[in-house]
Amino acid sequence: MHPNQDLNLTPLLFDPLKSMAPRILLTMLLPQLITCAVLAADPAGNYAIWGVGRSSCHQFIKSAGSDSGARYKVFLMGYLTAFNTLREDTYNVTGNQPLDISLTWLSDYCKLHQMDSFDRAIQQLLDTLHDSRQRVPPGREHGWGRPPAESKPPQ
Repeated sequence: MHPNQDLNLTPLLFDPLKSMAPRILLTMLLPQLITCAVLAADPAGNYAIWGVGRSSCHQFIKSAGSDSGARYKVFLMGYLTAFNTLREDTYNVTGNQPLDISLTWLSDYCKLHQMDSFDRAIQQLLDTLHDSRQRVPPGREHGWGRPPAESKPPQ
């Protein structure tokens, strides 16, 4: 018996979902990387903004109801996820507010501040919601979720 005989050497078929996985992952992580840049701004407070975060509020308003409007929603979801991940004492910066309400708030803000960037509008939203954020996951008071970082798991 040849040593490679029981190996499956059939050629792999092209799977479009597997080839799209790195792109999807990059799309989801990009907003998180942008938020990291916010925390690592230069001494003057400047940082690079990528994707639709660079767009003006005017462009965001124009995109409402179109296919390109979905890009802003995806960007916002990634931004919020990154913020929740990186900000101490924050489980969910939007508290109990649904995503659609946050998008409506951004739309109202952008109608009044059309020259601001979409990134700036999100920052204003986060500043507004800061005091009503969820600091721990629902159910934590019942012992659900991960233990706090400072506590050690039982031996």
